[in-house]
Amino acid sequence: MKRWKNGIDEMIENKAIDDFLDDIVAICVKHNLTISHEDHGGAFVVEKFNSNNIKWIKDAFDNT
Repeated sequence: MKRWKNGIDEMIENKAIDDFLDDIVAICVKHNLTISHEDHGGAFVVEKFNSNNIKWIKDAFDNT
C-alpha cells in the first residue's frame, strides 16, 4: 500500500513496512488486543481489539 514517506514528502510503497505491519496485526488478532496512542504523554496504550486501531496502525508513515 502507498504510505507517506517522510524526507521525500510523497506517497510510496514499501513492502517491508507492509509485511511488518501485517505481522503486528496478526499478533493483535491472536491476542484480541490492539495498540493505540495516548496523545498527552506520547505513550502507546494496549486495548481490547478495536478495528479502528488496526486502521491507525496500517496508516503508519514510512520513516525508514
